[in-house]
Amino acid sequence: MNRSILENKFFLSWALVHLAVFIFFLTTLLCGTRFKINAGLFDILPESSSSREAKDAENVLSSKTGRAFVILVKDKEFSVAKENAEKLYTLLTDEKNKDSFDNINLYVDDNVLDEISSFYFKHRYHLLGDEELELLSDDEGVEQFVEEARAELFMGPVSSVNVEEDPFVLSELEVQNVLSKIVSAANSMHILGGVIAARYYDNDYVMIRGYLKPESVAITNKKSGVKKIKECISELKKDIKENSGETEILVSGIPFHSYESSSSAQREISIIAVISIVLIGLLCFYIFKNAVPVVYSVGAICLSSLCALCTVLAVFKEIHILTFVFGTTLIGTCLDYSIHYFIRWRANKNLTDGEEIRKHLLKGLTLSLVSTLISYILLLFTPFKLLKQISVFCASGILSSYLTVIGFYPLLKMPSEKKEIKLAGIFENFSRKIKKRSSFFLKLVLIICLVFTYDIRKNKLKIDNSLKTMYSMEGELLLNENEVNAVLDSGVTGAYFIIRGRTGEEVLEKEERLCKKMDEIFNLKNDRFSGYNCVTKFIPSKEKQKKSYEALEKIMPYAKEQYELIGLEAESKKKAEYLLENYRAAKDDYVELDDVPGFVQDAVSNLWLGKQGDYFYSCVMPLHIYDDKALAKIAEEDEDFYFISKRNEIETELNKLTKTILVLLCAAFVVMAVVLKFFYKIKDVFRIMAIPLVTAASCIGFTTWFGVPLGFFSITGIVLVFGLSVDYIIYSVENSSGENSLAVAVSFVTSLLSFGLLAFSSFMPVFTFGMTVAIGLLTAVLGTFFLKSE
Repeated sequence: MNRSILENKFFLSWALVHLAVFIFFLTTLLCGTRFKINAGLFDILPESSSSREAKDAENVLSSKTGRAFVILVKDKEFSVAKENAEKLYTLLTDEKNKDSFDNINLYVDDNVLDEISSFYFKHRYHLLGDEELELLSDDEGVEQFVEEARAELFMGPVSSVNVEEDPFVLSELEVQNVLSKIVSAANSMHILGGVIAARYYDNDYVMIRGYLKPESVAITNKKSGVKKIKECISELKKDIKENSGETEILVSGIPFHSYESSSSAQREISIIAVISIVLIGLLCFYIFKNAVPVVYSVGAICLSSLCALCTVLAVFKEIHILTFVFGTTLIGTCLDYSIHYFIRWRANKNLTDGEEIRKHLLKGLTLSLVSTLISYILLLFTPFKLLKQISVFCASGILSSYLTVIGFYPLLKMPSEKKEIKLAGIFENFSRKIKKRSSFFLKLVLIICLVFTYDIRKNKLKIDNSLKTMYSMEGELLLNENEVNAVLDSGVTGAYFIIRGRTGEEVLEKEERLCKKMDEIFNLKNDRFSGYNCVTKFIPSKEKQKKSYEALEKIMPYAKEQYELIGLEAESKKKAEYLLENYRAAKDDYVELDDVPGFVQDAVSNLWLGKQGDYFYSCVMPLHIYDDKALAKIAEEDEDFYFISKRNEIETELNKLTKTILVLLCAAFVVMAVVLKFFYKIKDVFRIMAIPLVTAASCIGFTTWFGVPLGFFSITGIVLVFGLSVDYIIYSVENSSGENSLAVAVSFVTSLLSFGLLAFSSFMPVFTFGMTVAIGLLTAVLGTFFLKSE
């Protein structure tokens, strides 16, 4: 080296940038920031737009539903199913496992029933249901109500009722109503033997249900709740097998799907990364016949990946597992720079030291960096956190790799003897031959473009991001989910309302108005509780409680006769007067949201979203109603009604995002063309920009050709290929030697190994991304060899 390292501006840039990144990361860490790896399946999806004003409430709801789970223990005999459910419950609530759950329930014990009975006895005048209120709306209905109360008394002793204070059995009526409502999310379930159970096709099912803690949802956490549930189920299955039992355990809930998809993604990340690094390492060793390029190239990749990880964590405070998946592309992209350097380092006899190699490559590498960064920086302008993370991860990693090549590699000792790389000569001859076919290539490209254009026009280019294509249940989990849904018969549609109000009472009133509208439109009057779940099933508004109280005044004249019928003839008049006095004293004894028993609170915990900001919120969950248009029309009647069809809205957002990225891709094309104009002649600019244009066309064309709609993950792949395809042609325009042709070819192979292996993923978004990029890379490298400069 002719100059001191400290005087080398390139080395200083490399050192300072990496030092700044690590200091930034350590500072945020020391300031108490807790970083996390997000492995949630549904966190890769964008937010829906129609509920932005109720965003916080929707996030609360999503958090709750994303942590809820159900386990059904199935057996031919109820006693056996219950026994095994109790064993599983004991395992789950063991000291080592219980910290994974916010709550987990199996039993409905006598204390709970007593608590509910006591509560409904106290508030018996205010909690009549819609059916009872309608019955009491006319004289004939009042008589029918009284007759039904008498029938209830004469059917046998009612243990939960103090008949002297409640001769019309109001509390028993309301207790039975609420118990049926509590299990209405599982319509076929009932309380039996102190547990919630069902009989379905000659099998008994006992339910365990609960919520994971927020920190126990992600599979990367050592306290993963799903992992512990699976371990407990495995332990129970061993016991069942040893005792020759036939009990089955069925699981259902978003956490299980998130666990399966995320754990699969993690396995694939490990496999893809290991295979990529091994194959790339072997390829490099074969080419260079020297361990130095391999060791330093792998070191550069590791440094780039570490730099990328620290940057993302420092900026976002978390990183999604899919960012790692897409981040594996760094292996191929970062290696491009190293390959171009070490081929000259190993074989070019005209370049005698690192500074000469840097000078020889600087323009091409810098323009390549610019084109790649433009592609990644584009993703920052999308309203999608996952894409922003991918953008920052890849951009910072590639910048790190670039600085390593121009700042650190030139300091390495040159080999004592330069040796020709045989493959360079082979590629030089190949380049000469293939270039003679450039006119043929151009004609072929034109034909392909015309065919694709015709096909696109005929079949119409479709932008479609169906969630069904992103994740589909399979195997045991699919069978479990189907059977659990059949047993519970919950009929959840995936669409729901969020209700907003200035006070909790206003929310309840609005909720009742919305439910009444659904009753009218969908004729749910006689089937109300299979139509939807809502808070006001359990906790009516004060306005409705007032109607309940006033309606019951009509039955008071029958009180004397009621006491006579239950054997209190001598005291009937006095008892009737006391009942009326007690009734009038309870006039303002309204039920508040915080007054209900814990068991009832559990039933509405998913539905009552509480105060978020300046408003209170609740959720109304339609069950067997699949008419989204009619539901959306109801929401239009009040600005505080938000109808959210999660799946449809996410798909709509992804479609919008896909179109946005297409526009940004066009913008990148223009920006890159303008940048290149400062360095090349117009002829060369056209040659360079023809490659990404043909590459994008081939990706879109093949997608349309095979009838696959153009989606978010495929268009993201096209954006990334855009930068890589510009890299290849820039390298070739800068240098047309055999060494350069070899470097481009090896860069292609390494990138294909990194990107192409993603096409073997079972996770459809990753597969689509990998396949699109592989097609694009192949087009780009062929185009580069045919159109390279003189």
